[in-house]
Amino acid sequence: MKHSTYTKILKEHRPTPTVRAMFEKWVRTNDRIRPCYTTGHGKHTKNSDHAVAVRSFLQSLGLTYEHGNDAPRGGRAGEWIKPHGWGRFKPLRDHWSAEQEANQRADELKDQARLRAQAARYAGIVGDHRAVLIAWWNAKEYHPAPPEVLAAKQATGLTWKQVREYCRTNA
Repeated sequence: MKHSTYTKILKEHRPTPTVRAMFEKWVRTNDRIRPCYTTGHGKHTKNSDHAVAVRSFLQSLGLTYEHGNDAPRGGRAGEWIKPHGWGRFKPLRDHWSAEQEANQRADELKDQARLRAQAARYAGIVGDHRAVLIAWWNAKEYHPAPPEVLAAKQATGLTWKQVREYCRTNA
């Protein structure tokens, strides 16, 4: 099933976000869908049962499925649904993995741009100013800052936040 077809079906049938997440997890992993689960703890425990919604969404996609219960005493949390036809969704998995790779590449590019900007910002810190700032940072006596540190800060034109960031990354 192509991504465009899947998107069209989602618009027509509008599954709840939980049902959609359960189905998409199955598409990615081919594990059983567990539609019943508990949330909370103590007296605030709540049982959530999405079995009917999952089955109806699978039927709207035209999928057949097996269902069962593997809880030792037959509790609702042991219910599972195993749809058939996982291979039909390979184009959808490929689309999602390509999307994920594109997002990772975009994040890497953002990080590289941030590091380039940071390197450009700190390019003016050389020689004595660098040595003064790093020695002050390593001494761990931050307040009050000695006159040499104040002079180095003013000469480089950095804010205190930028000075701390520079010292943390270079000490």
